[in-house]
Amino acid sequence: MKLPNVSAIVALVRTHVANILALVRKHLFLVAGVALGIIVVIAGIVGWRHYQYRQSAAFAFQRFHAALMPPNLEILADCVDFNGLTLPLARAAARLYPFVKPGPHQVAQINDILQTALIKQVRLKNEDAPKELPDRESRLRSPLYAVPSDLLTQISTTLTLAAADESTALATATVRHQLLEKDFPLRFRLERSANGWRVRSLDNAQELVAQFREAQVERMQGQRQLLVDKNERTMKRMEQTLPLKDCTASATLLSDGQTVLLGVQVEAKNISDVVVKSVNLSATVADAKGQKLLHRYLNAVVSVLPQQPFRHSWIIELAKTSPEGRAVLAAGQLSCKAVWQTLALANGDVLHIIEVPPPLEELQ
Repeated sequence: MKLPNVSAIVALVRTHVANILALVRKHLFLVAGVALGIIVVIAGIVGWRHYQYRQSAAFAFQRFHAALMPPNLEILADCVDFNGLTLPLARAAARLYPFVKPGPHQVAQINDILQTALIKQVRLKNEDAPKELPDRESRLRSPLYAVPSDLLTQISTTLTLAAADESTALATATVRHQLLEKDFPLRFRLERSANGWRVRSLDNAQELVAQFREAQVERMQGQRQLLVDKNERTMKRMEQTLPLKDCTASATLLSDGQTVLLGVQVEAKNISDVVVKSVNLSATVADAKGQKLLHRYLNAVVSVLPQQPFRHSWIIELAKTSPEGRAVLAAGQLSCKAVWQTLALANGDVLHIIEVPPPLEELQ
């Protein structure tokens, strides 16, 4: 078998390579130009898309979201209209909280308070969530705060872009207020202008303040109910200690013709195993039809042993010409209604009925 001519093959390969290199050298600038053109087109498309994205609601939303946690005051000031957020809240608060900063500049002053609270939240940087309280009574007894200390964290965690078009967008979040035991929805409106996108307003500001007020009124009623419930427990224990059996009242005009002596007498029995050391009685004297004539708190230092009866009288002096004196004399037959206000026991316990006021405003 005859072997191929190696030298001829090598020469042929060299000729082809030389032809290819000559062709490449001849069209090098054309190839380079085409490649560069492709790169420029791709870069232009990427750049245009990036520019379009930076002009979009999605980019504005992401910028706002990123500036919340950790809080960046400089970026937030650039992408959020703080006055647009707080002013509708201040107007709604002025209507529902007329006793807060009353006067001709009420809205402006409330607005300043809200903006200061928001800026303080941003500057805190590290937010601690309010301490978790174990039960409703603990929450009702804790001082009320208007803004949760972890407000920005909660917004950042729950913030979503709900809807968007070319000029407006809506972002939503939810904030939990532990002491009010309620979730509050927030609806941020983003708007596009010649200067770009900004968070312009809180769309549901009025509803938000109304929901807060409703929850706060429920809280105030709950606080009052705590006192009512405590009184009921105390009264039950009083009934188990020194239950009242009877209360009578009678009046006499002294011989000077100017002084009325009103006597109030109660009877009870210590049915407990503890000595009662002192009592405070709430006594209401009425006429035969039950019309209230007067009320007095009557005190006595006593020593009522276990299983022993208790009988005590108090004398109340009234001027004949006073409204109470005239009413008592005119009534003739008197009736008496009495309840214990305080019982002090020898074991150190003091059973006391608390005066229950109307619901108390915490936000003054």
